Amino acid sequence: MATRALALGAFAVAVAAGIYAVRSAVDRGDETTIASFGAARIARTPSGDGRVCFTVSRAGVLLKRSCVDRVDASEIAYVLARRRSGQLVVGGIAGESVTEVRLELAPSGIARTVVADGAFYVPVPRGKTVKTVASS
Repeated sequence: MATRALALGAFAVAVAAGIYAVRSAVDRGDETTIASFGAARIARTPSGDGRVCFTVSRAGVLLKRSCVDRVDASEIAYVLARRRSGQLVVGGIAGESVTEVRLELAPSGIARTVVADGAFYVPVPRGKTVKTVASS
């Protein structure tokens, strides 16, 4: 009888802990938005100090994380990251009025991508480097 009471008490404590964890997560007001580009993900999260942070990941592997004070309507914030394969990628977040991001490549070339859900991701072709990144 004591064993059953102990098991029932442990179960009740576990249920209470689960309810507390769910309520804490809901009450936190997490405003993370995630934009997907195939296997790549850009996660945008407001930080506690008023800044905005974003992470660039691919296939579940974190490539780079950055925080900026803000991103105005016509601005972008981006990082240049390297995948495990060695390929360079550019990923970031964009203001509301940005529709396209343009990369000028060296030794020559241009890569463009559209902004989706306030974010963008561009794999840089092998043998190329990034000279400039601009929004339009």
